[in-house]
Amino acid sequence: MLTRRDLLAGALAAPALRAWAQAPAGFPLGVAAGDPRPDGFVIWTRLARDVLHPDGAGGLPAAPVPATWEVAEDEGFTRIAAHGEALARPEDAHTLHVTVDGLRPGRPYWYRFAAGDSRSSAGRARTAPAPDATPDALSWAVAGCQRYDHGLYAVWRDIARQELDFVFHYGDYIYEYALTPSGGREMPPAPLFLPLPTAS
Repeated sequence: MLTRRDLLAGALAAPALRAWAQAPAGFPLGVAAGDPRPDGFVIWTRLARDVLHPDGAGGLPAAPVPATWEVAEDEGFTRIAAHGEALARPEDAHTLHVTVDGLRPGRPYWYRFAAGDSRSSAGRARTAPAPDATPDALSWAVAGCQRYDHGLYAVWRDIARQELDFVFHYGDYIYEYALTPSGGREMPPAPLFLPLPTAS
């Protein structure tokens, strides 16, 4: 729900939005969802022109950027279950966290964001079962900490293809490190494969 203050801020940001919309990619970090409840979940994204831009703001101006979001019952987004507007604010690094309500329990939904002429990729999330539901079984995956430069993480492709009820992720999502002024890593990457211990 936009307030008059939000609407005015968005109008003032229109020139910045037009400049931003000309960027080749508006959602380079993709989308994510979590905190499932029987009637909804939280969806997330971050707007950026260049996530490694030295200004730390993704190369976007220090102004709020209006965006829209929608949640659908089908992958083709022909049956919209919820939608709305939000402002990606510079003090939040132009991230968007939207709490979606009013959905049906225990079923998958698809969601996406848009800003200017850019649209995010679509994500898939599932609402939690109803409080009085007694499912025969639950299918879930467990994931832990990881370092981006340690591998390609093909297991995530497998997790995304499965019809899981939920994914439990403990620890940090992805470790990443800043670049030095010359463009190198501040920390050398760890080896992809560790040597096997030898028998003594």
